[in-house]
Amino acid sequence: MNRLHTTTIYARWLDKGYFVLWPEPAEPPRQLIRKLFAYHAPSFYGNFVETEWIGIREMIVLPAAWALDYWTELPVNLHASFRWSEEVRQYISLAGFLRKMLEEGRIMPDYASWRSGKISWRIAWSERKEPKEASGSEAYSLDDQWLADRWLSHIVNDRIQNQEGEKPEGSWQITGLERCITAYEKMRKMEPAEWLDEEEWLLTLGWKQDPAPFLLALQLSEPDPAGQWRLSIRVQDRSDPERAITCAPDGTVIQGICPSDWEPLLEERIYRETQKYMSIAEELRDPDNARQMRQVLDDDLAWLFLMEWSAKFISYGIPILLPAWWEQIKRARPVLHAHIRSPVHARGEGVLGMKQLMQFDWRVSIGDLELSEEEYQRLLQEEKPLISIRSQWMIIDHETLRSIHRRLRKYRREGGMPLHEVLEYGLLKDRGNPETQDAPYWREERPLPIEIEWDADLEQFLQQLRRIHEPPLVPLPQQLNGQLRRYQHEGVSWLAMLRKLGFGGCLADDMGLGKTIQWIAYLLHLQETIKPDRPSLLICPTSVLGNWQKEFARFAPKLRVHLHHGPARLKEEAFLRAALSADVVITSYALAHIDQQQLTALRWDTVCLDEAQNIKNAYTKQAQAVQKLEANQRAALTGTPLENRLTELWSIMHFVNPGYNGSLRAFSRFARMVEKHQDEASIRRLQTVIRPFLLRREKHDPKISLDLPDKEEMKRYITLTPEQSILYEQQLDRLFRQIDGLAVMERRGAVLSTIMRLKQICDHPALLQGSEDRSTEHLLQQSNKLLLLAEMVEEVRRNGERCIIFTQFIEMGRLLQAVLEDQLSEKVSFMHGGIPKPMRDQMIAVFQQEEQEESGVFILSLKTGGTGLNLTAANHVFHYDRWWNPAVENQASDRVYRIGQQRNVFVHKFISIGTIEEKIDEMLEQKMGLSRRIVGSGEQWISELTNEELREILELRRS
Repeated sequence: MNRLHTTTIYARWLDKGYFVLWPEPAEPPRQLIRKLFAYHAPSFYGNFVETEWIGIREMIVLPAAWALDYWTELPVNLHASFRWSEEVRQYISLAGFLRKMLEEGRIMPDYASWRSGKISWRIAWSERKEPKEASGSEAYSLDDQWLADRWLSHIVNDRIQNQEGEKPEGSWQITGLERCITAYEKMRKMEPAEWLDEEEWLLTLGWKQDPAPFLLALQLSEPDPAGQWRLSIRVQDRSDPERAITCAPDGTVIQGICPSDWEPLLEERIYRETQKYMSIAEELRDPDNARQMRQVLDDDLAWLFLMEWSAKFISYGIPILLPAWWEQIKRARPVLHAHIRSPVHARGEGVLGMKQLMQFDWRVSIGDLELSEEEYQRLLQEEKPLISIRSQWMIIDHETLRSIHRRLRKYRREGGMPLHEVLEYGLLKDRGNPETQDAPYWREERPLPIEIEWDADLEQFLQQLRRIHEPPLVPLPQQLNGQLRRYQHEGVSWLAMLRKLGFGGCLADDMGLGKTIQWIAYLLHLQETIKPDRPSLLICPTSVLGNWQKEFARFAPKLRVHLHHGPARLKEEAFLRAALSADVVITSYALAHIDQQQLTALRWDTVCLDEAQNIKNAYTKQAQAVQKLEANQRAALTGTPLENRLTELWSIMHFVNPGYNGSLRAFSRFARMVEKHQDEASIRRLQTVIRPFLLRREKHDPKISLDLPDKEEMKRYITLTPEQSILYEQQLDRLFRQIDGLAVMERRGAVLSTIMRLKQICDHPALLQGSEDRSTEHLLQQSNKLLLLAEMVEEVRRNGERCIIFTQFIEMGRLLQAVLEDQLSEKVSFMHGGIPKPMRDQMIAVFQQEEQEESGVFILSLKTGGTGLNLTAANHVFHYDRWWNPAVENQASDRVYRIGQQRNVFVHKFISIGTIEEKIDEMLEQKMGLSRRIVGSGEQWISELTNEELREILELRRS
């Protein structure tokens, strides 16, 4: 027969709110937990029990609530033998007593702890009625009583802070818990004061009932004809609210007759209360008699009483009676009412529409009171916060009033109210109150509380703008050599409606939805309706110049297109003659800056930016150059109007409608606040304001009905080789050895350059060491990522399919090209920024030829190949290394997944396990949910992290 081994269990209370347990003889904590808590339901049978190292020993943690449950209903494990130490047996005895106190509600707030800044509870020892033999307080030593109070306090606070039941609890209940919660909230808000002894404190908490038959309330009455605000004490019967009198602060009855049963208590109670009032607000003390309270207040003191002291009195549970009109007027603020007088006429002037100035009549009101010109001027000069006008008291928000005055002076100086302000208000009005004062705003000036009234013409104009995403369809251009889908027809009509109203717009359809054909159809529509007397200008990346030429030739062969590109391009007069004889001039972003003087010499009918994210940095020379172009209408085409930062959206929207979203400086400040706090109200407000001028449809929108094949995205996780791991650790070691001694800018540079090298190491060691004289076999052995890619590409080609491969490093692209050509024994093309345009066009044409079997692998640098290309011959996309932005990656993948794709598309994303690539992937997953809204990120923020945070994100994880 086996005898059970006996273990002695010891315990000790830690004033962090729990006991720690340990056995003698020692045994592993997890093993002991399985024995001790096998039948303990609150800890889910030991699964939630934690441990803590104290000194050199790992001990079991038993929280206060679990300890109470555990030691009052000891769970039994028949397969183990325990012996409790003498100290634990005392805890077991104390647990039963404590549970009884909680279930009977014999607990109370701890005044001494509250005075020291803590919220604690204790047993109501003085209320114990049992005899000594019934476990009265005398049965416990002072140390036991101290522990019982501390144990109980942690249990009560835990239960109050865990009202939703997030943690498992025992079978016992706390009687009077709601009473404890109410007192807890009051203790949090209340501050210690000299007059607040324990008795008064318990009365204030509502823990004790005042024995007096009446209640006292401090009353402030509105001023008499002499302008004095009177203070008095309202005394009300507890059982009959209609029975009341009013007394002066010195106890004299000034209204009503004092009941005889109140007289013995009333004078002393009023004296005590007024001393309390004066302790809270010293200014209430009578300057001629420090022991008496003022009976009258001037305007300044009345304002302090209303705005500050009353809230303080209430926090101490002191009843306050204020003038009946106070609640209503404290919410009233000055409001500017503007009636727009001049109607809006669409003049076909495009972006000039935003510059129109609207004439208006104005008035100012506060609450229901409309101010006369004389009253308005008087308030501007007054400094008092509380003023009576026409026998009505009102709070004067002087800051808002001065803001209104400054804005009116500005409107008068400039000749009217800018149309963009009228539009912003009109669009935001539908969302309720647009003037949320504490929300970030994208203009230099804070929003005004303003009510705009419009005439019928302006109201109709705004209605058209609100419904602009459902425009009346324009006739399809007769010269269009192709068919428009319904959503594309709507896009053309949207551009036409914007022009009619005098605005520009950004067509931001998802990649592959046919922005090109929509713009060509729109130009044809203009040719057949308006018949412009000047050409349009199209600016695009160099890589897609040829693509645009071919698309014009395909869809609009009758449009006269002039390509302004290359060293032999026309200059000066020859350029002007060629441009004026064309319908469309196409050029690149680089030449928009280099040939700025020539391009700004003409006023264009329309100026369109393709892949408009190229001007996302408003400070670049090419972004500044395109802003100087003059046209009847401006437009932008982009699948990613916002890649990383909110200011990128500002740059595009400022191009299409200059001035609409304020200055870049103010908008940058707004963007930082929104990106930092993800402020939903500000995001929605900005979305509302820009929505009419930005049209975005996505592939999977049910209204689009593209009938595209499926797209499947797969992540391929790869381990580093030992060589890569060593190089990775060396880079981190080098960074952290030098980082503390670097200046701010040097530190930032060191962090960013290290990140770049870590990415390169994840790709292949050769990016740091060079690949000369290394065989293909050796190169494959150095990187598991390269080995996996080679195997997968080989399988793709065996199945007769084609693929494109994206990498952000040119050297990696060259290495991939060499390895894959050797492995596949076929030509592999690599397109990057250094490839001339004619060669790029040839590469794309060869790859897209279905009959061409020997060129089925195309490597592209992410920046060069991520925009404007149609590569539907491929149905596999490999992201060899990860970019920081999901929008950029998706844009690259959509070179394949677009209209014209007939096969299922497979997107493979390579990730090196435990490295910065995996951290990037985790961040991208979080960011994907925000990419359709207004978000901000990028690489720069990593350089601002602390050393500990840097280690967390860069360190090589081993798991």
